[in-house]
Amino acid sequence: MIQLKAERSTIDRVRADAVAMLVFEEAPLFRKQVARVRSLAGGSVPSFDDAFFAGKQRQSVVLYPPAMKGRALILVGAGKREALSAEMLRRSAARAAREAATLKATTLEILEPDVEIIIEGTRPVNDPLWENIGLALGEGAALAL
Repeated sequence: MIQLKAERSTIDRVRADAVAMLVFEEAPLFRKQVARVRSLAGGSVPSFDDAFFAGKQRQSVVLYPPAMKGRALILVGAGKREALSAEMLRRSAARAAREAATLKATTLEILEPDVEIIIEGTRPVNDPLWENIGLALGEGAALAL
């Protein structure tokens, strides 16, 4: 059984069995996020094409970067950045939780979408979604388990 816990952390301090990251599908944003994943995983994330994983909703892929020492990295497609909503976050977190359960992970950390990446898009700083990102992710994961 996976336990849920909210905490502020960074990817290099994560000790969970599985780490999930939401990836958006727009090409420039997708490339930027994959580059970030590569740097966080010590450059050991393999290249993949759109047929394999493109950041579309309902897509996910599990990787095991050597730099993460046997821990799973779950990339979850978040779809188009403009569609970012609490419901989309819940669905993405649910997908991540189901993937982690399939892997028999006992701990899962879901990274919040990178504010720097999202803020370039459609959300004003005072949008109430910012205050509820963690809540939506937690709800989605809890409802999926």
